[in-house]
Amino acid sequence: MYQNIMQKTRNHKTLVESITNYVTINDSANAILAVGGSPIMGDFYEEVGEIVTISNAVLLNIGQLNENLIKAHKNAALKANELNIPIVFDPVAAGVSNARNNLCKYLIQNIKFCVIKGNASEINYLVNKTLNTSGCDSSDEINQNDLEKYIDFAKKHKTILVITGKNDFIISKTNVFMLSNGSAMQTKITGAGCMLGNILAVFVGANDDKLNAVITGISAFNISAEIAETKANGTMSFKMHLIDELSKIDGTTIKERIKIEKLR
Repeated sequence: MYQNIMQKTRNHKTLVESITNYVTINDSANAILAVGGSPIMGDFYEEVGEIVTISNAVLLNIGQLNENLIKAHKNAALKANELNIPIVFDPVAAGVSNARNNLCKYLIQNIKFCVIKGNASEINYLVNKTLNTSGCDSSDEINQNDLEKYIDFAKKHKTILVITGKNDFIISKTNVFMLSNGSAMQTKITGAGCMLGNILAVFVGANDDKLNAVITGISAFNISAEIAETKANGTMSFKMHLIDELSKIDGTTIKERIKIEKLR
């Protein structure tokens, strides 16, 4: 399975319209390229609809907001739904401001997402409307006793919910998986979460099996991080090696190293 998904992903040359965080935009573009995709980072609200029309997947990352970006996220999402193009939504820092929360509310109520990816605090805000965050980062883990709430959310919104942390949880309307690969150094660099969101856009844009595409995409990223850590001298060289390993990882390596547990 992993070999087939990786091969399709690298061969497809998925064009991703990525409306993403300016702090991490270069890293995100390089991550897309490393796994075989092609990035286009157009974010002018008057042109995003045209860009989506020629794209295979859309990434919406709300790490930074202004009047243009709010319009751009809405316009891109509506066009992608109209054309049945998969969207990955990264609700960065959901819960920290009214403007951000209002955008999340609009998108969740009006847009169908293929994947919603966030840390425990961000997803907790979307699901429960409660806040436990300190900006874009979170060290919180989800309470596995609350899994039913997340499953219900995934069912209601017909999406795949990805909750990142020390362990990553992938929740669909019928299944829950826990992935345990990764490196602590991923928390020491800016942009790891943003890179993952963009990587997932490449994988779901290239594969019909969205759930296994998500599992493979997360594992490709986290296993690449594990290998990169063994070669790094510090955080900057870790980021360099992470992109290197992403450009080389294959399905065989994922199959050999993946740490996956099916919870439901």
